[in-house]
Amino acid sequence: MSTEERQSAAGSAVRRNETVYEERAMVDRYDSFGDDGWLTEREAAIVDEYFAEPGRVLDVGCGTGRTTRPLADRGHDVVGIDVSERMVAQARERHPDLTFRVDDATDLAFADGSFDYVLFSYYGLDSVSPATA
Repeated sequence: MSTEERQSAAGSAVRRNETVYEERAMVDRYDSFGDDGWLTEREAAIVDEYFAEPGRVLDVGCGTGRTTRPLADRGHDVVGIDVSERMVAQARERHPDLTFRVDDATDLAFADGSFDYVLFSYYGLDSVSPATA
């Protein structure tokens, strides 16, 4: 496969992911995971061990705020980002006291060192296509 073909395939995967996460049914599905947000048992163990001291957290792929709320409730200053405008709009509606932005995990709009911690939960990393040479 040529470089152009790999780049086109990667771009197609990103566009497909963006399209799926804009669908109302997908937003509703993510929103149903917890009324006040929740961490899975594994996520809670990671946060408890590695995010022990309150700090500034970037919650990548925040969806509708499932992980953002419990991070804030643990005393962190959290910014939730997601590539889906619809997910971010729902997160803002559900958690108006928290900060959410539309942003791309592969091209973040933050300066280096802006955060003490970064959480990319659930299967978010599986939705990121690698850069091709």
